[in-house]
This record gives sequence, C-alpha cells and structure tokens, in this order.
Amino acid sequence: MTVELTLTLDAASAKSLQVQVFDQVREIILEGRLKAGMALPPSRLLAERLGISRNTVITAYERLAAEGYVKARGTAGLFVEPIPPDSLLLIQRGGQALINGPVPDVVGEPLLCFAGSPGGGGDRPELDFWVGRSDPAGFPLRIWRRIVNRLLSHETAYLTDYCDPAGLPELRAAIATHLRRARAVAVTEDQIIVTTGGQDALNLVFNLLRSHTRQLCIENPCYLGASLIFRSAGMAIHPVPVDGDGLRTDLLPMDRGSLLYVTPSHQFPTFKRQPELTPSRHEDLTPMPVSSPRRAWGWGR
Repeated sequence: MTVELTLTLDAASAKSLQVQVFDQVREIILEGRLKAGMALPPSRLLAERLGISRNTVITAYERLAAEGYVKARGTAGLFVEPIPPDSLLLIQRGGQALINGPVPDVVGEPLLCFAGSPGGGGDRPELDFWVGRSDPAGFPLRIWRRIVNRLLSHETAYLTDYCDPAGLPELRAAIATHLRRARAVAVTEDQIIVTTGGQDALNLVFNLLRSHTRQLCIENPCYLGASLIFRSAGMAIHPVPVDGDGLRTDLLPMDRGSLLYVTPSHQFPTFKRQPELTPSRHEDLTPMPVSSPRRAWGWGR
C-alpha cells in the first residue's frame, strides 16, 4: 500500500533538501502515520510533487534504508520496516523521551525483538549485525550431537522428572569449578542458580529487590529487555541519559528507594566502556550506606 506524503521543504533552511526529506519521512514513520508494510511513494513521483531533483529524494531514501527504517523489495519499491530503530532504544517518561540529541519524540510502546525478526529465516542478510544473534556456523554442532547421543544412551532417568529449580546439580557443580579455576571466585554450587537466559536472570533479581523499590532508574538509550521488565512492573521509570563518559550520574534522582539498572563493562547499546567513567561518576555509583540521602541499589547485565 502506497501513501501520499505531505512534506514541507524550506529552500532557505540551513538543512539540505535531502536532509529535510529524510527527517520528515523518518518522523512520519516514528509517529506511526506510516505503518509497517506500507510503501514509500516512488522517488520520481515524490520529486515531481515537491518540485525537487529525483536524486535528492533517492539520497534521502537510501539513508532511510541504511538506517533501518525502510527496506527494498526488489522492483516493488521501499517498504516501512516493522521495528523503527529509535523505538528499540529510547525509554519514555510520560509522553516525552529524555534523550541526548535532536531525535524526534518516539510514540508508542517498543516491540521486543526475538532472533529471527527482522532478517530471520530466508530474509536473513548475508552480513548480519543484528544485536544478540550469534553466527550459527560457529556452533560446535558435531561435538554437541556426540555429547547428547552419549547422554541419551546412558542417562535417561532425569528426562521425565522435574529438576532442581536452581538447575541441574551436575551443571552447577561444573560452573562452580570453572569459576574457581578460571576466575578465582570462591563459590560453591549451592550459590549458583541456572536460568534460561539473561532476561530470566534479570527478572529474578528485579523481583528480589522489588519490595524495596519505589522508582526505577535506567540508562537511556538502554537494553530493551530490561526496559520491558521494568515497564511491566507498573512503577515509575526515570530515564538517565548517557554521554561520552557513560551514565550522567549528575542527573540521578535524590529520592529514597531508587533502583538503578546500569550495564557494566560496556554501556549498551552505545558500547561505551563504563570503566572509562570519570572518578566523580565512579564515586556516585559506589554503594552507599543505608543512612545516605541518596539511597540506591544498582546491578548490571
């Protein structure tokens, strides 16, 4: 379905015409006026309506495609992608997003992206940079198959029984042994809980601290999985911007009972190394005594 775009261009603007076309089409997509699966007008037709060069429209369209807002379908044209990139990264507070730059407001709830969408199955690109999806060619399939076959031929009793909710004791013992040898961590298998993944682990930790929490603080932009867990809790969310030095600790709230979620090592999705935080910001994130006016708990993914 092709829709007619109503754009207003200003020849006297400091922005070039192709930037104006890009910005306005992008805003229309983010506002939901152009929905997933809708086609952009042909470049020639839009150029004629706007009275500008077709190359100007083509350049704007190419940038929209490069940044993931639209995708070409052969000779059929350009179609809006189901998940605009900005919706994945920005946390909303009321009707306004707290952001670091001149990014238009994002409306609506972000969508959770599982492996296979977008770009999954037959549509998966040759060079896939989608976050959180590993290269299947790197999986040791032959070794995995051999181990599974060996276990199925000898150890079958546990297949029909409920396991320990903390995970198989043998697996937890192996993890504890690895941590002691490789990381010099003094840990026993009784201190280890095996979850189905990072999302499950984060949900477990959050529910442990939930009764002590009045307000949730999270980096903006952030890890989408964490934001969805926090949204489902129905608590107030305080998005905190990040800059070249990491989390803006000067913007953390002073309220008691605030829970801070911050990614360690590398901030996600900017991949800024958190150890590069300035000394003052490191001090702000240091655990504080209960009597401190800025009472907060923090954990990372």
